[in-house]
Amino acid sequence: LLRNITKERKIYKPSEILDYLNKALIELLTKNEMEDDAVKDGMDMSICVFHKSKGILEFSGAFNPVYYVRNNKLNEIKGDRFSVGLGNEHEDVPFKNHIIKVQKGDMFYLFTDGYADQFGGPEAKKMKYRRFRHTILNLTKLPCLKQTRAFKENFLNWKGELEQVDDILILGFNLDNYLDAMVRNDE
Repeated sequence: LLRNITKERKIYKPSEILDYLNKALIELLTKNEMEDDAVKDGMDMSICVFHKSKGILEFSGAFNPVYYVRNNKLNEIKGDRFSVGLGNEHEDVPFKNHIIKVQKGDMFYLFTDGYADQFGGPEAKKMKYRRFRHTILNLTKLPCLKQTRAFKENFLNWKGELEQVDDILILGFNLDNYLDAMVRNDE
């Protein structure tokens, strides 16, 4: 569906991608199903599109936010409070689009809820987002490869012997190389 939306339909605005994906998933999951038998399944997700020529990052999220660290401060842009697909009681409400003017040194993070939802620590409680944000702030100055290792090590230390409760994905990136190229092209 995503390939069809971006490649064939040429939709690139994150909020419009989520809107279209929402309608397509609802149609796909209810096709040939009776109302009572319909799968009530949806997904949380985030989408970013970087416009090199403008130096902006567009973001839209279905429950999931984007975090970015600028000048040692963690900023959060929240996603909408509904998911993509069935179970979305707001299927006619469009997703919001957010624009971030990217600055050199910004570090962006998209992620699933698995890291923050993991049980562990001395009291076998959930990590939660406050601790996750603190972890990001502590690791953001490291090179990306070292961040990867540190996130994994931190997670394993937190989890200890407990079972992993959910899938985990953290996508961290900066756009400094593109910003440097933009400056060189402007000179």
